[in-house]
Amino acid sequence: MNTAELKQAITQAKKDTGTLVLAHTYQDPDIIDIADITGDSFALSKAAAKIPEAKRVLLCGVRFMADTVKILSPEKEVVLSHRRATCPMAEQIAPERVRTFREENPDVCVCAYINTSTELKAECDVCVTSSTAVKIVSSLPSKKVLFIPDQNLGGYVAKFVPEKESTPARRSPFTPNAAGMSLSCATSSAPPPKSSTTASA
Repeated sequence: MNTAELKQAITQAKKDTGTLVLAHTYQDPDIIDIADITGDSFALSKAAAKIPEAKRVLLCGVRFMADTVKILSPEKEVVLSHRRATCPMAEQIAPERVRTFREENPDVCVCAYINTSTELKAECDVCVTSSTAVKIVSSLPSKKVLFIPDQNLGGYVAKFVPEKESTPARRSPFTPNAAGMSLSCATSSAPPPKSSTTASA
């Protein structure tokens, strides 16, 4: 079966099963061609939620993206194209470490980038995208904010919210974990440096 025949077969299978195919923009051109919707992770989730007739979604991306689709469309069956596809950033911080940090620092608001696992999101106060981070962080009632896990985005946000107090590194989960991986937490003092989903194979 050549590429054209394969695409035709996939298109027919989508119709037969009522499957909506979502593909992140970093997918191969051949995947993009057969996708119903392409875009970034949050855009895909919002688009799927606006198509109630789609009862089944195939997500061509990584697990946290499939999780987000499921969160916004809990009534849909969400299938991840490759069950082991994941994002290193999304798996970088163990939820229990954030839980402990919150218990020890109740005055600090924990803000999570959307590129995180569902389990980690559940331990945080608010979740943001790159386009909403500055607006949401600036509107938080707490003056102290810990931004996880993207240090680059945290540093960028910090430049626009100088009114927020920093969370000292010694009080954050910004330490090597047992596996030696450095947790990329950024606070408002950082310089601009460099699942409950049903997703399955």
